Parts: sequence; structure tokens; C-alpha cells
Amino acid sequence: IGNEVFFGCFGLTSDIIPESVTTIGSSAFFYCSSLTSVNIPNVTTIERETFAYCTSLTSVTIPECVSSIEFSAFHGCYNLQKVIVPDISAWLNISFGSSDANPLSYAHHLYSDENTEITNLVIPEGITAIKDNVFCGCSGLTSVTLPESVTSIGSYAFYGCRGWTSVNIPWSVTSIGNQAFSYSHLTYVDIPATVTSIGDEAFRKDGYSDGGPMTVLIRDASHLELGEKVFYSWVSNRNTFYVMPSTTSEYIVEKLQPYAKSLKFCDVYVDSVLYRIMSDGEVEAIHHMSITEEVILPDFIVIGDKTFRVVSLADQMFCIDPNNTYTLSPLK
Repeated sequence: IGNEVFFGCFGLTSDIIPESVTTIGSSAFFYCSSLTSVNIPNVTTIERETFAYCTSLTSVTIPECVSSIEFSAFHGCYNLQKVIVPDISAWLNISFGSSDANPLSYAHHLYSDENTEITNLVIPEGITAIKDNVFCGCSGLTSVTLPESVTSIGSYAFYGCRGWTSVNIPWSVTSIGNQAFSYSHLTYVDIPATVTSIGDEAFRKDGYSDGGPMTVLIRDASHLELGEKVFYSWVSNRNTFYVMPSTTSEYIVEKLQPYAKSLKFCDVYVDSVLYRIMSDGEVEAIHHMSITEEVILPDFIVIGDKTFRVVSLADQMFCIDPNNTYTLSPLK
């Protein structure tokens, strides 16, 4: 099917394309505004603007043979409600030319078949890259499980995924792309020590209906490159950052400070408690990351082959009980 062959064909309501078709040209069904359904045959590429402004289209099935969807292929398909993906592994291997090449940017809901929505997404083991734009706009997701095989999370990969509040980034990941998690409702982010680069506005929020401020734990900032406005929010100075190690450079401070309500430095994470090494053999407890009730802290902690004595407590979140054991009061 050639380029623009049905361009602006307003009277076309359905499209049955035979399996013998292997290519569909760019803008082939551009502005077919009455088209309500379409089958995509044995093609490997959906060309640029193929279904742009098909404003009556409500669902689309992407077969496993598709390996690329080009620029703005589904741009302006405002009434899309579901994207059906029979093979999630094949979907994860698609290259998207832009965010509006992905029909999810309009449909917001991913299905494995006509009736089964995917809300708790489990990425199969063996996938190494979460590609650019792959789940862009998929607000129907409530949780995502990433396997230890994943090493990179692409730009706009989870842009606008507002259905979840936390994400488990595995310790295999080394890079997070531009706006990878922007406009989400994340309230807690744990950046593993393996991550060495985070792109521009990767965790940007709009500052209003965005789930509120974030608590961010950065496990190792010593070799971390941060893009521009990584944690930007229209409501400034509201995020809480815990950064390791305590000798973190001024570069990191300058990158985080504009978006920080609180910026604290620490050296080790033991049993959900962050500590800062004060001197040889002594540590200060900084924060408990998962407290739900009063917790008794130890008198000593072991780091590697060294034992450190807990000698002081930071801020007023911590207190010492009558028995001289270190305790942490519940957060308000």
C-alpha cells in the first residue's frame, strides 16, 4: 500500500488488509477520521503518520512481526482506548520514532487480548533494554517489575505513567534516559549504585496532580552524571534527597539543591537505616527509610570487616530511650 493512498478518505470506516501486504506507506491512512478499526498485517514497519488523525479509531492490535513504528504514526488518534499486544517481548523490541508513534500515548491502557488489561507489568527475564517511548503514556499500569537483565531505561520509557508511586530499579541498570519517568506519580525512588547517568528531566513532575513530593535515595553519587533538571517540579524545593557517600561533590549538590526541601548525606545503608561515618569507628544514624513504628537501633553496626559504634542521632526524628538503646521515632 503506497504512501498517502487513502489520505483524507473520510468515508472509510473499516480496513481489512490481506496478509499478502508487507508494506504500508507513510500517511497511507492519514486523516481517515471515520476509520474505527484496522488490522495490521504481516508488516515489520508502521511508517510515519500512517494512522495520524484517525480520530474514530478506538483500539489497535500490534502484531509480533512489527519491529518499528515511525514518527507520529498514531498522532492525533485522540479516541484510542486500548492497545492490544499479544506478545509483550515483541512489543519491548519495537523501536518507536517518537512518543506519538506509540499508540499508548493516546490509549493509556495496554491489553494482552481484547478483554485482559495489563496493570501489573512483569518485564520478561532476558530483556536488556527498556527502549525509548515503549510505555509512554501508559497510565493504566499500577506496578512494573524489572528483571536484573535490564541495563538501560530509555528516554520517555515510562513518561506519564501515573498509576504507580514507586519503582524498583534493579542493580543491573547503568543509565536512565531523558524524561524516562517524568510526569509520573512516583513518591519514592531508589537509585542503585550501578547507575552512572540520568538524563534530562528524568523524574520531572508537573507540581500539581502529580502524587506529591518524592523521597530519593541515591546509593552512589561519586560517579553519577546528572542531566538538566532531573528532579524538576513546578513546585520547587519540596523533595527529600539522601545521597551516598557523605563526601559527594559540589557538582551533585548544585544539581539537586534547587529541587530539595532536604538534602542529607550518608555513607552506608544497613537494615533500612542510613548512617554517616563521623570518624574512625563511629557513625551517626541519619534516617530510617521504611519506618512504620518505633524501631530500636543497634549500639554497633558492621561495615565490611569493621565495627562502628552508633554515637549520635541526626535531627529530631531520633531519640534515645531510658535504656540507652538508640531508637527512631515514627515519622509524622
